[in-house]
Amino acid sequence: MIPQGKAKLADKGAINQMEQQKAKKIEEHKKQLEEYKELFEEISKAGGLKFTKQATPSDRLYDKIDEKYLLNHFLTSNKIKFAK
Repeated sequence: MIPQGKAKLADKGAINQMEQQKAKKIEEHKKQLEEYKELFEEISKAGGLKFTKQATPSDRLYDKIDEKYLLNHFLTSNKIKFAK
């Protein structure tokens, strides 16, 4: 498997490189979580998010609410535009 490039020898250099990559990913993940926390705090301070959808008399939604709908609703209700 080593000649085919599917595996590497677990020498000190390779292990150190993997540990550095892992530490870098953990730091990136922590940074992203902090950014999300700040966003959630801003949303919370603004009174949260409210979504209005039409439902049947038995309180079943006519339409689904998925990530795409939530993002689009959030962006339009807050007048946020992304450059194309």
